[in-house]
Amino acid sequence: MSPKTTVEVTPQEWYNNLVFSNNHFAVQLVRRLAHTPSKAADIGECFSTARSISDGDAQEWNRMWLSVANRLLQEAHNFEKKKHLISAGETLMRATNYILASEFYLVEQKDRERRLDIWQKARDAFIKALTFLYPDGSVKPVRIPYQKTTLPGYFCRTHKKNAPLLITHTGFDATAEEVFWGTGIHAMRRGYNCLIFEGPGQGEMIVKQNMPFRFDWEIPVKAVVDFAMLLPDVNQEKIALMGTSFGGYFAPRAAAFEKRIKACIANGGVFDISNVFYAHFPKELLQLITDDPDQFNAIMANVMTGSIQAHWAFNNGVWRFAAKSIADFMKAIKQYSLENVAKNIICPTLIVDSEAEGAGFKGQAQLLYDALECPKTFLLFTREEAAQAHCQMGANLISTAKIFNWLDETLI
Repeated sequence: MSPKTTVEVTPQEWYNNLVFSNNHFAVQLVRRLAHTPSKAADIGECFSTARSISDGDAQEWNRMWLSVANRLLQEAHNFEKKKHLISAGETLMRATNYILASEFYLVEQKDRERRLDIWQKARDAFIKALTFLYPDGSVKPVRIPYQKTTLPGYFCRTHKKNAPLLITHTGFDATAEEVFWGTGIHAMRRGYNCLIFEGPGQGEMIVKQNMPFRFDWEIPVKAVVDFAMLLPDVNQEKIALMGTSFGGYFAPRAAAFEKRIKACIANGGVFDISNVFYAHFPKELLQLITDDPDQFNAIMANVMTGSIQAHWAFNNGVWRFAAKSIADFMKAIKQYSLENVAKNIICPTLIVDSEAEGAGFKGQAQLLYDALECPKTFLLFTREEAAQAHCQMGANLISTAKIFNWLDETLI
C-alpha cells in the first residue's frame, strides 16, 4: 500500500465570491459594508451597487459607486433644506463612504487629478456631516502643525473628564474618515478621547500635499503627541497609539521612540513590510531588482495588465513611496523593518493577528510579537468569530470589543 498523503485545502472564507468572483472586488465590497454599524453604509445600497458592476471592471467600479454617492448627496441636500439635519448628516456619511469606494482603483499617474477632485468631494461631505451629527463640536476637524505644513485629523471628544486618549491612524491606503467609522466612534462610546490623523503617504497628505511615506514614523507622531498635549480634558498619562494594516508597522515604530505613549496597538502586527511584498515573488525575479531593474519593471508591467490586485498595489506603492519605478519601490520598502527597533518599545503592546491574513502578511504579527521585550499580548481573531479577514474586515464589532477591552485593562 502506498503511504497516505495529506492534501492541504484552502478554506473557503465567508467573503470569497461575495457578488464578485474577483476576490479583490469582493473584499473591497466588504470594506464598504463593514461601516454599516457606524451608519456609514446601508446593506441594500452596497449590494445593489455591487451588482451593477461588471466583475473586475475598475472603470465601472468608479462610475457606479460615484453614481450612488451623487444621488445621496442630492438626497442630503433635500433633507437639509427641510431642516431634517440628522437625516442629512447620516446620508452624507454614507455618501462619503461610497465616494471613497469610487476612487479606490484610481492609482495611475493619469488618474491623480481626478482622484484629488473625488477625494475632496468625500472630505467636504464628511465635514458637513459632522456639523449636523455633532453640533456640539464633540467631533471636529483639526490641523496638526508638522514641519512646514499641517497634518489633517479629527478630534473625537467624549464627555468624560480627564479621559484617556487614543491616537490612531491608518496604513497603506485608507483615510481618516474610515478610521473614524472603524475606531473613533467606538472609542467615544467607551469614554476615550480619540485623535485621528493622516500622516505622510496617507489620505490628504499624498493625494493633495504629495508627501510620501517615511519609515521614521516617530517624527509625525511626535508632532501629533505635542498637539495632543494642548487638547482639553485629555489625561496626558494615559495616551495610547493604534495603527491599522500597514499602520501595524508605523505605530510600533513610533512607540519605540515616543515614550509619552503608554500603550500601543498594532492591528495587524507588521514586522517587515518588504517581506509582505517580497513573499509573492520567486527568488530569480527578486534578484532582477538589483541585477536588471529594467527587466524587472518590464515583467511587472506585464503582470499588472493581467491582475487588478497587482495593478492597484504596485501603482499605489510607486505613488505613495515617491518611487521612480516598481523596482525602486521594492528597494524603498526595505527601510520599513522593526528589526533592532521593536526591542526598544517599553509600553504594554497589543499585537493583533487574523487567521486568514493574506500570504504576505501571514506570520508578520508573530514575528513582531516575538521581537518585543515589553509587556505584550497576542490577540488572534478566528474564522469561528467570522473575524479572520485582514484587520477583521466585516467583523468590526467583535474586533473593537476585544481591542478596547485590552485597552481598558491596560490603561487602568
